[in-house]
Amino acid sequence: MSISQSLSMFCEAAILWVASIAVFYCLTKRLWRSGRNWHASRLLKQEHGATYAMQVVVITPFFLFTIAFVTELTLMSIAKIGVTYASYSAARAASVWLPTDLPEATRNGMIHAGAVNALWTFASGSAKHALSSKAPGEASQASVDAYQSYSGGRLDADYLKRKYDYA
Repeated sequence: MSISQSLSMFCEAAILWVASIAVFYCLTKRLWRSGRNWHASRLLKQEHGATYAMQVVVITPFFLFTIAFVTELTLMSIAKIGVTYASYSAARAASVWLPTDLPEATRNGMIHAGAVNALWTFASGSAKHALSSKAPGEASQASVDAYQSYSGGRLDADYLKRKYDYA
């Protein structure tokens, strides 16, 4: 990753962070203005709903942490399943192609293709992850054509090529 790409990603994150702080500031200011007619002494003397508020304050962080934890575990499990299937697919291709009399480069290419074909559905199709130095090969084009004919051309061919090359 080049320095300009890293700087670009940092600027995007900084802009989002500043925008979220600005929204938080505006909402807090508006809430503060709407609550000016309330008197602090009256709020401190009344305890309506205080017990329920305490339960919410105590439980909410744990609940949000649990949701985030489950989401991350799900994403990691999906990635593990994809990699496990890719290794199984490469081993299956090796058991078929290694005993043949083909040149070693061809056999290794077929094993690599077995792993890539299993993994490319999990790969990123983002332009940020595109491999600009690698020209699309025959296997990439054949896979994209097969997917386009199967799906009716609903996805962009460049997007599919980037996914295959990233895998």
